[in-house]
Amino acid sequence: MAAQCIPADDFLAIGQKLHIHWQNQPSLVLGKLTDIEEHWLAIAIERGDQAAVPPADQPLQLSIAGDYCVYRFTAVYQNRRALSLPLWYITRPQAISCCQERRFVRVPAPLPVRVRIANAFGGTGNAHETMAVNISGGGICFVALHPVERKRQVQLDIAGLPLFGSLRVTGEVCRCLPLDVPFGRIYHIGVCLENHLSRAIQEKLIHCIFELQRGYLERGLVQRARNT
Repeated sequence: MAAQCIPADDFLAIGQKLHIHWQNQPSLVLGKLTDIEEHWLAIAIERGDQAAVPPADQPLQLSIAGDYCVYRFTAVYQNRRALSLPLWYITRPQAISCCQERRFVRVPAPLPVRVRIANAFGGTGNAHETMAVNISGGGICFVALHPVERKRQVQLDIAGLPLFGSLRVTGEVCRCLPLDVPFGRIYHIGVCLENHLSRAIQEKLIHCIFELQRGYLERGLVQRARNT
């Protein structure tokens, strides 16, 4: 993962979506940048635990998803205004780290998936049931008993997703990882969904990922957040 620092003035803009977290606060808070002043930023809190308000002078970790990287910076919480959307005031950073990595948080997701794999002639094979391994706002990994070549189109019906219930989506295989298990060999098939999702559906899927992550944390399961 490559990273570089850029001046905050060259990047920050009204309307940007931010993901916010801080020490001892397990759930992410989502907000939108609404004002930029000389020494502070104003963020309208759009989603998250409304009771989760950091104490004054609490350092915050914030991130903004870009097209091919994630922008991260640290700021200090100052105070808030209780409006229809709570407004937080934080210190304005001088620099932002641009991390050249995949965009989305990936979480484990042992959910049932119905898979149809396109054949070499443009048709699709019979549907079969399997389980997802993990999911993000840009892709999914599922278990297969046979290898699937890269760039092969697949149609997925994913059940049990928060906010969706069941999601039908088409994707493209981007990796096929063989794994030896006690009963033989299986394959983890990584599917890229990003080019097949509308912006509205992708935003909903990202919120779904946060709901899954929140649920794991509330049940005491330790999750290691990875950007994918």
